[in-house]
Amino acid sequence: MLTDAPGSFFLRMLELEQVDTDIFQAPSPAVSWRRVYGGQIIIQAMMAAGRTVERRRLHSLHGYFLGTAHPDLPYTHRVERLHDGRSFAMRQVSVVQNDRPVFSMQASFHIGESGFDHGPPMPVTPGPSEAMSEEEWLAHSAARAPESLHRFWTRERPFELRPVDWQAFVTCRAPEPMRRVWVRARIALPDAPAVHQAMLAYISDYDLLDAALLPYGRTSGEPAMQGASIDHAMWFHRSFRTDRWVLFHQEGITAAHSRGFVRASFFDEEGRLIATATQEGLARLRQSQSTQ
Repeated sequence: MLTDAPGSFFLRMLELEQVDTDIFQAPSPAVSWRRVYGGQIIIQAMMAAGRTVERRRLHSLHGYFLGTAHPDLPYTHRVERLHDGRSFAMRQVSVVQNDRPVFSMQASFHIGESGFDHGPPMPVTPGPSEAMSEEEWLAHSAARAPESLHRFWTRERPFELRPVDWQAFVTCRAPEPMRRVWVRARIALPDAPAVHQAMLAYISDYDLLDAALLPYGRTSGEPAMQGASIDHAMWFHRSFRTDRWVLFHQEGITAAHSRGFVRASFFDEEGRLIATATQEGLARLRQSQSTQ
């Protein structure tokens, strides 16, 4: 089950060691993953890029997963300064482990300006106080979900979940490829906007691909499936805090050619769209299963 102080490892992941000009080494706190979680690589690349930028805030990132990173080996973030303008700055980050590229990301930073302001309404959704508590949901998961999936849900993570569509999380099946869950950091976070952006980016990769598999009753992590993130993009629209409740609205837009494409919209409790993420991932039914 979850530890007594979950989330304490999150801030340690953001403490990159600078080993040379624009080169940073990332820590990999021991958590129960067979490989480095993609969200961890993304947020450390964000922090590495941000260490080379002044007076601007990250507003978008586009990354590609190029290989598996192993949690027992160090890996390095190499930042290239592509552009520094009056309003925008662009960085390229290459993540390397054992001289092998595992992730590549471009990130854009904006000085922040006033201007037009509108956005889509938040889907009509019960609030976090009306959603099933995490304890109740995990009890349902233990009774109804496959053991492997229940183990996944009970791994240590730095944020709390309150699913609105809890059946979709427990049974991995829904008539429409859509699910909603309220999320919040387990620990109080500092005021630094980059930390809150990092927490939201970390959350954004969490089981996101499975939204595209809901009509089929499958999960990307089950033995019959071969699943992996291919790319991940994210846009930050407004200021927010992730130690307050955020609605994580997931939509499996399409599945084709053994790939799934998913969009996530993040809303604060006031109903403002604060961020958007998209991801395409491998969703391949293994050959032995596809021929049965």
